[in-house]
Amino acid sequence: YRTWEVLRARRRGRKLREFRMKDFGVPFGYMNLVIVKRERLQGEEGTKVTSKFLKASSEAADWIHANINEAAQSLCDGNFHSDLSNVDFNLESLSALQSLYTEGAGAGAGAGAGAG
Repeated sequence: YRTWEVLRARRRGRKLREFRMKDFGVPFGYMNLVIVKRERLQGEEGTKVTSKFLKASSEAADWIHANINEAAQSLCDGNFHSDLSNVDFNLESLSALQSLYTEGAGAGAGAGAGAG
């Protein structure tokens, strides 16, 4: 499972063994997991909000895929975590994850893809 934490550990000289889920017949799913209370999904409003959220998530993932350099810089600008203040680190991390978001899928395969 590739995350920016794995990249950080490798940059700090830690040796890691990577087990890719797909090598064991498990499709990639970590980044596509959304947990929500059942009450939030109920009724017309719940359906509308959930649909909008999934659409926005998918569009965001597609934007990152199409604008990876700008996305890497925006992580620096957002000051989310000290490790994310290095644009080269962010670009390397996003590049490693990028293929997992779109593996076996075409355009529109962002975070919301596959959502019912």
